[in-house]
Amino acid sequence: MNLIGAYKNGNYNVFIFDDGTKIIKTDEKEFIPDRLESVDMKITNMCDMGCPMCHEMSTPNGKHGNINHKIIDTFLPYTEIAIGGGNPLSHPELDALLQKLKDLKCFANITVNQKHFLKNFDRIKNLADRKLINGIGVSINNVNEEVAEKMKELPNSVAHTIAGITTLEDMEKMSKLGIKKILILGYKIFGRGKDFYSDKIALNVKKLRDRLEETMGMFDVVSFDNLAIHQLDVKFTVGEEKWEECYMGDDGSSTMYIDLVEEKYAKNSTSVERFDFLDTVNDMFLDIRNRKNNSKEDKYMFDVGDKVIVSNIGEVGTVVRVDKPQPNYLIKFDDPRYAMCTYYESELEQVTLNSADDDTETTTEDKDENQISVFDLEGEKSE
Repeated sequence: MNLIGAYKNGNYNVFIFDDGTKIIKTDEKEFIPDRLESVDMKITNMCDMGCPMCHEMSTPNGKHGNINHKIIDTFLPYTEIAIGGGNPLSHPELDALLQKLKDLKCFANITVNQKHFLKNFDRIKNLADRKLINGIGVSINNVNEEVAEKMKELPNSVAHTIAGITTLEDMEKMSKLGIKKILILGYKIFGRGKDFYSDKIALNVKKLRDRLEETMGMFDVVSFDNLAIHQLDVKFTVGEEKWEECYMGDDGSSTMYIDLVEEKYAKNSTSVERFDFLDTVNDMFLDIRNRKNNSKEDKYMFDVGDKVIVSNIGEVGTVVRVDKPQPNYLIKFDDPRYAMCTYYESELEQVTLNSADDDTETTTEDKDENQISVFDLEGEKSE
């Protein structure tokens, strides 16, 4: 692999290679960035797939974002930009955007559905050959030999799977067909994904969690988004040493989400809190980071055993774990259809119990002891 970018970000150094590998190094106890490293950027809400679990709620009549917005010119060199939608290939100015990002020395990749990947393969390969994209994510919904063979023609292609949607049998089939790299995304109970969620999806998540080590052994490269890390309890599977070596930080540490359609930015694509654009991309990132840091002072809003409402889905649950210093709260829902999931303070509301009407007292003794713990994530360390 060849080095294609290197820079200093706060108290650590970042090295990016042409095969998609990224290495970050520091001699200190934790990583403290002062600039954005990577961003998920939505450029359109148009898509003709109608996927029932789509958290973006994209439609065939969805709007395109303004890719000529002035903030595009403020991306710093070597920023990694994951372009999605909607179907990004539907945006009439996609090529112009990719050329602009290349001129800014940024590294762009796009994520498309399996159907759009096959239909537009020649165009996608041309973008890769011209180095307008450094990677391609293919959202797998029914893997077959044609998809696998086309992906082999693009060395930096990654199969995107969703915990609960992609089954263990699907994973095995992908491996047998020769797919080498996969990204496992957490199931987002957001947008259409809220209504589509079911007992079957929850069971599929559990099956994958129980056999995660075996699944990881099927592929050369397996990565996870932060939601999947919590839903699948990846830290437990890989062990403390590997976790410290590979964990890249939680949402908002060096990443963020930009919606060019609504001209909003947020910590991630499922954040309820969204904000109007500021003057530069890094201004927006620093705002996200400051909001995040301000919420993790000595006092935490919730504690183990607290009853809370998850704002974006209106469901009640109990805090069973607090991950510090972010903090993130692992919530076990009262409704068993919902899998345990992690949320930030801004996404939760306290449930107030009226003692005059309800003498029930919520205690941690009612919870499974294996699900109750408070621990600190100090951040990744690299020797």
